[in-house]
Amino acid sequence: MVTSVVPLLQRSKFRSVLGFSEDQAVVIGLPSDFNFDSEIAAATEIRLATAFAHLKGWKLIAPAFLRSSASIQLLTGLDFFQTEPKLLQEWNRLTAPDAAQPHISARLAKRLTTFHPKILIASSTASTASFAIVGSGNLSFGGLRSNTECSLYAALTEWFEDEWNNHAADLTNADIGNYERKYKKLRKATAQIRKEQKEVEERLEERAEATFREREKAVASATGCFESRAYSKAYESRRGAVDHIRQVLDMPRFGFDKRGWNEFFNIPESVASGLP
Repeated sequence: MVTSVVPLLQRSKFRSVLGFSEDQAVVIGLPSDFNFDSEIAAATEIRLATAFAHLKGWKLIAPAFLRSSASIQLLTGLDFFQTEPKLLQEWNRLTAPDAAQPHISARLAKRLTTFHPKILIASSTASTASFAIVGSGNLSFGGLRSNTECSLYAALTEWFEDEWNNHAADLTNADIGNYERKYKKLRKATAQIRKEQKEVEERLEERAEATFREREKAVASATGCFESRAYSKAYESRRGAVDHIRQVLDMPRFGFDKRGWNEFFNIPESVASGLP
């Protein structure tokens, strides 16, 4: 059983699990004297479950894990092709029958639903040395250091045991090879989609710039027209014609007689349009 989360939360600690002050991935309730390497070294059992895993993330914690004599279980998912084949190959190498770390085992989550947990459980015969961390960060450089991630000290041993025993499969070279082929195909397709998306965005940007340039031309042309002497002269003529029309049609009552109607039709077009 791991340490209760309540007293730790009351201390309101927000610290990086790896101890780097500049990290954005923090753990709420992490004790002020928490040292990742020391805690891993003191553990007798370590369980790691992550939605996806990257080699850079593994390299951040691997030194402590490889020095540990604890029984270590590593569990990751393959959903959305986020887990790197190189990471799977590294885990498979570490867990081979002739590997130097017989205490390490790794499995793949295989289930109908999306596998999305991020937990680290370290158990020890000394209850004060047991802990669990659960949060948003995956086993990646971003998940452990550079992303804005948040995790909690918690207790999840029974959940992990159920996942490991009932919803996971052993790592094999065949499975990794099959996954890697699909992974590379998807990455190629994703790169093509991003390229086409960028091209569309560039065309839209060019079109927007062209529209803006045409708008600027139209505004400049209209401004030139409004500021010209010809427009000023035509405007005064039109304004006089409008006043004349309103008068003969008796606007807005429109109570004009036959004489007013005839006078309206006798207003020359050149006067109404403001043309000379």
